[in-house]
Amino acid sequence: MLDTITLPVSDQVFTHVSEATGINTQLAGTSIREHCDRTLAKLFLVALEPHAAKMTVMYRGIELPRLERATRTEHYKPLLYLDMPEGTQLLADGSHTYVARYIKGHRYALAYIVPERIWRDFVVTDFPTFDMTAEELLATTSGLPARKIG
Repeated sequence: MLDTITLPVSDQVFTHVSEATGINTQLAGTSIREHCDRTLAKLFLVALEPHAAKMTVMYRGIELPRLERATRTEHYKPLLYLDMPEGTQLLADGSHTYVARYIKGHRYALAYIVPERIWRDFVVTDFPTFDMTAEELLATTSGLPARKIG
């Protein structure tokens, strides 16, 4: 783990609620992405699947203003997937991009797929969503200030 540092307010933090344990894990998405960019991490071409786009809209807190903004642009950052301990990949950053690109007819996108040994260094502690339920998290909007990483 990294020593505890203060995150900038602009760092987007992603909260994952484990279906298996119910435990919330907050991840510094912007910092993970910057790490991937800085280290020239390998990019992968991933398929944009209709069932995944639909599931993302239904269950992953898509905000209409952000989705509209994502559909208007032609410049997209790579999606950010995390390798999870159970062998799956979790879309941690890029949900709005995923849906917008699918709506626009794109069928593939570039993505970083970050191993657990890397993303574990970007787990955020002391964040206000730590004790929230999945339903409470989905009711929130972007903009909660990040506090610490470590």
